[in-house]
Amino acid sequence: MSNVSSVVHNELKRVFTTEWPVSRFGTHFFPSNERNGETPVGVPLSVSEHRGVVPRDNSDGGQQVSVDVSNYRVVRPGQLAANMMWLNFGGLGVSQHLGYISPAYMAFDLDEVIWPAFAHYLLRSRPYISAFAALGTGVRPNSQMVNFTLLSALPVPLPPLATQRAIADYLDRETGEIDAMLAKLEGLVGLLKERRKTQIINLLSHSSYSTKTARVGVVCDIIRRGMSPTYADDGVAVINQKCIRPGGWIDLQYIKYHSDRDKTPAPELFVQTGDILVCSTGDGTLGRSAIWRDAPAQVIFDSHVTIVRPFSSRVVPTYLAAVIAANESEFIRLSHGSTKQTELARDTVSETTLPLPPLDEQERIVAHLDESTARIDRMIAKAHQLRDLLTERRSALITAAVTGQIEIG
Repeated sequence: MSNVSSVVHNELKRVFTTEWPVSRFGTHFFPSNERNGETPVGVPLSVSEHRGVVPRDNSDGGQQVSVDVSNYRVVRPGQLAANMMWLNFGGLGVSQHLGYISPAYMAFDLDEVIWPAFAHYLLRSRPYISAFAALGTGVRPNSQMVNFTLLSALPVPLPPLATQRAIADYLDRETGEIDAMLAKLEGLVGLLKERRKTQIINLLSHSSYSTKTARVGVVCDIIRRGMSPTYADDGVAVINQKCIRPGGWIDLQYIKYHSDRDKTPAPELFVQTGDILVCSTGDGTLGRSAIWRDAPAQVIFDSHVTIVRPFSSRVVPTYLAAVIAANESEFIRLSHGSTKQTELARDTVSETTLPLPPLDEQERIVAHLDESTARIDRMIAKAHQLRDLLTERRSALITAAVTGQIEIG
């Protein structure tokens, strides 16, 4: 056993109550090699870091399963599914669904001394996520492979089966309440961001700052249609239209991944700080936009997103983002396409006219908008703080319960 493995094992054992016997993962979890064959079994599944094993959602036009799914791995209710390249982010869980996963993933049967729901909470708890991060190897943070040998050797606590079930039932109740509160917070934040956007639109529409105008295509570079990625379990992160949320914000939990081994993205397809991302296809998302405020990263965008990249000498990115958000309904009106798939053409974006005062006046407008929306921003910040506290509470509760640090009645 390597020094790293020894440290990881000792740290895991340290957090378990001394009253419980400790065994090894490989003694109680057995690889399953059942494949679909000619007839798919159940529904396509995803292994989500946020929700565990869930039916795959392809409503955003993102990652799709292959046409031929005969080699996809079957997962049955009560089996553990694991993305071996995503364990350090919680990419595993016990399934409650019948379906199939990528052939690059693994599925495991559990023996009779392991209660499935207990295993689900245990292996997604903080001590195990930390262990997976320490044991993983790979070039990218999102491709830290934990090989089967190392996984098999990991220590697992074995409380009595009745205790495991009691812990799982307790966590179902407690985390269910926390999840309900988190869902309400998410809804509140969404409403606040939508209100913020509406307030900005109203301020701009009644603005008398300047009567000078310019076409978007004159003051920006417009990159219509990003890449058609080869989706995989790891690779370059891909922004898709589902990432662009109502109210003008970007949710990275919907990120997909492109296998850059198949084709290398062109340099202009990497998202840059100050880029405005506009949904260019899809009912319900068409015209929705958000500004990329983060530092440059290895992130590209797919064919359902248009990038509007402002020329810094002509327009302030945050000002442009506000104006584009104010034109969402106009983009929808001017879009064209079939009744099933409406599309926002590059020329529609390029020819859209926007008010264009001098740069210093744009900065003043942005400052005014920021001041006007400051109260909403404070409310959003407080909601985010509460969300983080609840998330931390949830994680700490799971860790304490599955390691025996709290007694379950």
